[in-house]
Amino acid sequence: MNPRTIVLGSWGVAAAIITAQWVTSNQQGFPPPGRYLASGVVFSMLYLLAGPAPSLGAALAAGTTFAMLVQPYLKGKPGILDQSAQWLGTLSGQPRTG
Repeated sequence: MNPRTIVLGSWGVAAAIITAQWVTSNQQGFPPPGRYLASGVVFSMLYLLAGPAPSLGAALAAGTTFAMLVQPYLKGKPGILDQSAQWLGTLSGQPRTG
């Protein structure tokens, strides 16, 4: 697989994580644009790195996305997977439990 494709896919997953965290946090309005801008800067640099150092750029992009998923769990807080499951449960009519 093309390393730049991995970087772009990781960037899309990061944007999905940012959006899902905002939606499941029960806050009004749209997510702050700074969150997307920051991820855009990081993944743009990784995309450029994937040219001269393809394996390194792809590995750092995938690792960054994995760290976004795992970080809340390492802190002992509910992560994006728990939040999304709870949000989907409330959409399907289950009572909120926490």
